[in-house]
Amino acid sequence: MRRAVIALVLALPLALGTATASAHNRGQGGWGSGPMGQRAAVAGTVTSVNATAGTFMANAYVLTPPSFTGFPPQRGGGPGYGHQYGGGQGQGWSGRLSPRSSSTMPPSPPTTTAVTISTGPNTKVLVNGKPSSVGALTMGDKFVALFSGSSSDTIQTLTASPALAVFAHTPPMPKQLYAFVGTVSMVSGTSSPGTLTVTITDSYPSGFFTSPATFTVGPNTLILGGNSASGNGLFGGTLSDVSMNDTVVGALVAPAGETATQVEAQPLAALLDFPASGGSMSAAAKASALDSTLAMFGVKHSTKPAGKRKHHHRHHHKKK
Repeated sequence: MRRAVIALVLALPLALGTATASAHNRGQGGWGSGPMGQRAAVAGTVTSVNATAGTFMANAYVLTPPSFTGFPPQRGGGPGYGHQYGGGQGQGWSGRLSPRSSSTMPPSPPTTTAVTISTGPNTKVLVNGKPSSVGALTMGDKFVALFSGSSSDTIQTLTASPALAVFAHTPPMPKQLYAFVGTVSMVSGTSSPGTLTVTITDSYPSGFFTSPATFTVGPNTLILGGNSASGNGLFGGTLSDVSMNDTVVGALVAPAGETATQVEAQPLAALLDFPASGGSMSAAAKASALDSTLAMFGVKHSTKPAGKRKHHHRHHHKKK
């Protein structure tokens, strides 16, 4: 959370333009001053949005102004627009926060308060670096909002008035690897994009896909093996090279937490095809193929079919 807020704070002066960055007098306990008076900043996470009313709910807290060397310098080598909290004139933005000591950094995440933040016709709203509106905000977005006031004011006092500016970004979704091994029961389309219906033998995460599962094969899906005569059947395969009863291993990287249906709708990153003409694969061979495919993506995984586990305990009977 703190890292996201710092990134927003550093980018804020560039994004808001000269209307916000033209302050020259040092503010006491605020984020600058100018024609509209002193500024204070509130940061947090969006919890819900009411685009019609131009408001959004958030868990937020009042930011304490750090010590930094102002906004970017004016063209021509002049001094910077901003302030240097803790004394001194703005000498141009250094590109990093400069706390006076490590003790000024919060030792733990700040305590947040549920508030409603409103906007007005003059509120600048930037989402992911582009001019936008409150309607573009989504739950989970991180933001910094500027208000008229001081950081010594309560968050309720600051948010009682419309924000002067809102700068928000959507955090990247964590992703994970999904993979499967099984037997082809249907092929739709002879070239990408197309679909592949598979009777699942095993999957990663375990038990994630349910048979029959239909996967998407896109133009960028790497297809290896198959019945292709070109490339000795190893590279450059297409969906037309995949046949009924072939054993296939597929994998893709997608956002964590998605359902099997959502994952299946996204194009596979790789598809390894073992032709049925080569003979049916044993459960152990399929498990090995899945493990090898996972290893291509840097995932260590070992699947041993039931009944194939080694027994290490031996009983020694002494003759009497």
